[in-house]
Order: sequence, then structure tokens, then C-alpha cells
Amino acid sequence: MPWTVIRKDFTHAASVVCALGCGRHITSGVAFVVQDENGNVGFAGSTCVKSTRNYDALIGTIPNFTSSTFIENLNAGAGGGNGGGGNAGGHAVDNHQIAITYLLLRFERLNHYGILRRTNTGMLAQIYARYLLDHDIPDVDVNYLLACANNITNHVRFNLRNLMAFYNLDNLCKIIGRSKHKNILPQDKSDANRIAKDLYKNTNAQPLDIQKINQILQRIDSKYRMRINAFQ
Repeated sequence: MPWTVIRKDFTHAASVVCALGCGRHITSGVAFVVQDENGNVGFAGSTCVKSTRNYDALIGTIPNFTSSTFIENLNAGAGGGNGGGGNAGGHAVDNHQIAITYLLLRFERLNHYGILRRTNTGMLAQIYARYLLDHDIPDVDVNYLLACANNITNHVRFNLRNLMAFYNLDNLCKIIGRSKHKNILPQDKSDANRIAKDLYKNTNAQPLDIQKINQILQRIDSKYRMRINAFQ
């Protein structure tokens, strides 16, 4: 049965089996999410995902919910990554894609975050309700979402850049919390837990805390790092 790639995301598990039949386990905590014709969802690695239906046409347009991270020794330094509204293919993003990424980040990926969830009302809630029915958004809604996504004034902590950084750092802390690597220290898990608590309290993180997370990720041989300047 053919699979279609729908987004790049965190796996939220220490290990997941590739859905495309190769038998390999994905242990990095990051993978492509794929869906079959019956609506079944699974994960695929960066090699197997290329066999999905319409991969070349879709890879430049799917949301990338890992875009505040970069792969060590692949992207140049802590400024690497795809940017707050990046896609999984590394292509230039368009406004429609940015709007959908922002909408799904608020209402699905971060729906558990109470401080944010309480603000998902009014026009935002109406747009999301229409999206659930139509699986798309019209230009007028795109414009409204872009205004929210690019906000740098009164609601800056809930703009796309900061919410993407929040989601990414939260998941990197969880990767550390799940780790059973031989090199991980009890203090590492304590530090990750503290940083995650501060993140939920402030919707932000200091560069020194991000550096600490990156040091721990290096110690446990994770290939992913958080961009130091991810938050605005």
C-alpha cells in the first residue's frame, strides 16, 4: 500500500520501527511522518521516505516541526537549521505553508501547553475549525495567520519562531529524559528537567540553557542540536 509523506516531526519515543518495511529502528527521536490510503500513520527515516508516493513533489511543501534544530557536522554551526517556518526539503517556503505550519503548531503539536491553549480562541479557533473541514485555508485566513506568526510586539512569545523553538527544545529535553546512554549522568537529566520546567513557565529559554542541552546531546551521541538563537 502506498505511503505519502505528510510532515517531519519528533517521534516522541526512544525507538520506532520504520513503517516502510525496511525493519530498521529509528532511535534519533526525529523522523518523517507518513500516511497510507487508509489513514494509518507511521514513521520513516530519511532514506526510506524517498520511496513514498510523490516524494519529490511533496517534500518541499510539508511542515517541518523540527526546524529549530540542526544536525551536528551537517549544518554550519549553531545558526544552521531551516528557520522557524522551514520545510523538510530545505526549499524556500511560501506563505501558505508557513500559515498551515503555524496553525498546526498551535492547535496540535502544542495543544497540551495550557498557557498557549487558553489563547486559541476567536478567529484562530474559527480558522482551525474550517481547516479541519476543508484540509486547507483560504488566502484571507493565510494573511491573518501570517500576522500572528510574524508578531514581534504584544504577543511575540506566541509567534512562529518562539513556538517552534519551544516545541523543539521541549522535545530535546524529553530525548535526554528517555536516554539510557552509558555516558548520561543523573545531573544531565536533572538539568534537562529544570530547563523544561523553566521553558513551560516562561515560554522561552536562555542561550546558556540551550548550550547545556547541546552539551548533553553531544555526550549521548545525538546528532541533533538546538540553535542557540532559536528564540526571539
